Amino acid sequence: MYELETARLKLVPLQTEDLRLSLENQGLLESHLGLQPGNYTVEGPVRDAVQQMLDGVVQHPTEWLWYTHWQIILKPRGPIVGGVCFKGPPKQDGLVEVGYGVDDEHQGHGYMTEALQALVAWAQTQPGVQAVIAETDEANRASQRVLEKLGFVRNLGMGESLWWRSPAASAGDSRRARAP
Repeated sequence: MYELETARLKLVPLQTEDLRLSLENQGLLESHLGLQPGNYTVEGPVRDAVQQMLDGVVQHPTEWLWYTHWQIILKPRGPIVGGVCFKGPPKQDGLVEVGYGVDDEHQGHGYMTEALQALVAWAQTQPGVQAVIAETDEANRASQRVLEKLGFVRNLGMGESLWWRSPAASAGDSRRARAP
């Protein structure tokens, strides 16, 4: 299994069958991954996004890490507290977009900042990536604070959306990635 680790978290990208399980029953996914059960759900817009991720993984199997849902898991064995994803591989201009969310119960603990820092650092080591971008609602101050803590700079606002761009990768990055 491929994963990224931080001090408190594991980020696990879901492969095809795991994405299907998450759409069928999140409890089955947690059991399959050997995790403690939690309250993270895949409903509404998140469910639609996960279905799109599954489609992307199936259509682009060699680039699946850019299309999948990365589960944010508390160490050592759960629960799942949120998810992060890319919206496809880097574009010609070297930009890759990230999306993210954390379960209401686990907000305010810095999990998203920690998870996003690891995933952005990983992305910036991948070929073709110049920067990571993110979109937030103008009213979503919590999401904006996460990006600000990570050094993202707001570079554009359109309507109710704000666009953010990551800083350059730092040399002192302490993340660890383990591949199969």
